[in-house]
Amino acid sequence: MSLETYITFIIAATFLILAPGPSIMMVVSHAMSLGVRNSLFTIAGIALSDIFFLSVTALGLVTFIIASASFFPIIKWCGVAYLIWLGIQQWPRQEK
Repeated sequence: MSLETYITFIIAATFLILAPGPSIMMVVSHAMSLGVRNSLFTIAGIALSDIFFLSVTALGLVTFIIASASFFPIIKWCGVAYLIWLGIQQWPRQEK
């Protein structure tokens, strides 16, 4: 990959990250319902995930994961388990 292509990718990814989208709506809704202080954790989580995915993409690991037939299902099922765990955490707890 040439340097010009890499710089173009970084600029495009930066603009896509900064564009308002679902993450901005989540931050706004958390700030309105939980307060600004508690929404800082949401902002930090979104920023860390953006940095992680940008790094993974820039390093070309996504191509490796897609090309590896045995590694991709492991990643996919780990994601499924994590989403199920998050869903269970959102269930209201009943007090006795």
